[in-house]
Amino acid sequence: MIYRKRSEVFLRKDEKFIVGEVVRKGKKYMINAGGAVEEGESLQDAVYRETLEEFGIRVGNLKLVGDIKMSSSMIRRTGEGTHTFIFVGDFLSVDKSLYGSEPDTMAPRLVTKEEYIENISKNYYWPQLNKKRLEILNKL
Repeated sequence: MIYRKRSEVFLRKDEKFIVGEVVRKGKKYMINAGGAVEEGESLQDAVYRETLEEFGIRVGNLKLVGDIKMSSSMIRRTGEGTHTFIFVGDFLSVDKSLYGSEPDTMAPRLVTKEEYIENISKNYYWPQLNKKRLEILNKL
C-alpha cells in the first residue's frame, strides 16, 4: 500500500494549546494545524508551512512525538493510506504572510489541555488518529 505523508502539530503557548475549529455535521471540532507533505518538503517544513497557512503563526522547537499509518478504508477510500507524523511545538510569533492562502484557513483559538482532550474524545472523524492524538496529548 502507498502511504501519503502528512504532518501536524500540537502547538503550545503559555501552558495551553492553539487549535483550529471546524464544523462538521453541525458540531464543532478542534484540530491541529497540519496537512500533506509536499514533494521535496521535509516533515518539519510541512508543519511550518501548514501552521502559517492555516493559523498565521510561526512555530518553533518542533519535536516528533508520534506517528500513525491508516489505510484508505479508514479515511477516504482512495486506494492509498495516510502516514501522519505528529509533532509538538511552541508558538513563536504571528505571521499573516501565508494566512488565508488555502481553503483550510482557520481562526486559531487558545484552549486548555483538558478542553482539548474533551473535544478530541468526542470527535468521531478519524477515530484511530484521534486515539493516537489523545495518547500523545495525555503525555504532554
